[in-house]
Amino acid sequence: MREASNTASGRDEGCDVAPITNWAGLYVGIDFDTHAVHLVKLSEDGAATYTRCELVGLDAFERTRHVRQAMPGASYWDDVVAVGIEEPQGVQKATVSKLKAVQGAILACIPRATLVEPMVPARWRKVADLPGGASKEYVNLHVRSRITSRGNTAMNLIDWPQDACDAYCLALAVSRLVEEAA
Repeated sequence: MREASNTASGRDEGCDVAPITNWAGLYVGIDFDTHAVHLVKLSEDGAATYTRCELVGLDAFERTRHVRQAMPGASYWDDVVAVGIEEPQGVQKATVSKLKAVQGAILACIPRATLVEPMVPARWRKVADLPGGASKEYVNLHVRSRITSRGNTAMNLIDWPQDACDAYCLALAVSRLVEEAA
């Protein structure tokens, strides 16, 4: 788990951050592209909430500049213990660099005291009990199965795009990593 820091001691100058002693809370998974940020907030009982933040602008640069306005406000992060965010990768350097810019803008919106773990798709899939190379369809079925098996049939999963299912798995993976570390 990673906490941002500007000093070798792990703390910002003039800022006293208490260590986390209670790991109970909410976990957030974030999947994104240059058009939208997909957040899934997962509670310990398995209830999940999906939020889509549309990025506005004529090109990737303008949409990246819009991330702060599109992201949820400070109260969204109350009780969030940790965030799993997809780590951009790929063979096309131009695409990856645009995604890295969006990732940086997203990270700037997350409170510094919140643990953040970047994960490549193969890693979050494995931690979420999926094969590392699982297809989008398999991920989608896995998420729907997990949610309905916990009695959350009232959730409108029909409206969840693939990015939301990926974000759910990122939240699940980061919750498991926190449990392992505790």
